Amino acid sequence: AWDFDLRTGEAFWSRSDFEQLGYEPNPDGRATMEMWRSRIHPEDLDRVMEEFDRAKFERSVYQSEHRIIRANDGATRWLTVFGHFRYDGNGDAVRFAGVFLDFTNRKLVEEALRENEGRFHTLADNIAQLAWMADETGWRFWYNHRWYEYTGTTLQDIQGCGWQKFHHPDHIGRVVAHQEKCFATGEAWEDRFPLLGKDGRYRWFLSRALPIRKAENR
Repeated sequence: AWDFDLRTGEAFWSRSDFEQLGYEPNPDGRATMEMWRSRIHPEDLDRVMEEFDRAKFERSVYQSEHRIIRANDGATRWLTVFGHFRYDGNGDAVRFAGVFLDFTNRKLVEEALRENEGRFHTLADNIAQLAWMADETGWRFWYNHRWYEYTGTTLQDIQGCGWQKFHHPDHIGRVVAHQEKCFATGEAWEDRFPLLGKDGRYRWFLSRALPIRKAENR
């Protein structure tokens, strides 16, 4: 937690503020606003200051996510900052108080997940097979490039239940019934059926799908 005096530039910080920004804690908690500003990553600084000025002008809650470079070891950390302004009788902002929250570990996990997702999509888009993903209700929300190449469609055309129009009318009822049963029970799905290509020809496919389970085996 911290409290800035906007008239003097002085501040009072909790011990964790000093530690988060890489400063030696001051026993009386005294600091300056410049000590925070100077730690903001140069690539984020202009945006952070614009957010600060906008919140002050609009008298709204200040919220920002940005990187800081610690003073003692040069390490880059991610902070979420929440703050609010106090105004005097003339309507001028005189104090700025709030909290720093270090969420670097969460940010690293999010970045790792994005990298993993990117690697998956790269792999799935370059296999010879047609691939797709659906949510727990069976709503299709992703297909690989091979699907689009074979059918000549886009995600907008076939998301949800749009895939059904590429199935042969003699087989679609059986295919849908079997899929719905597997989605309801959470069991693996396998089937054989013809699919219509963009050249107007049907070709037979073996298709398999496995459930991805969340907590409590859902």
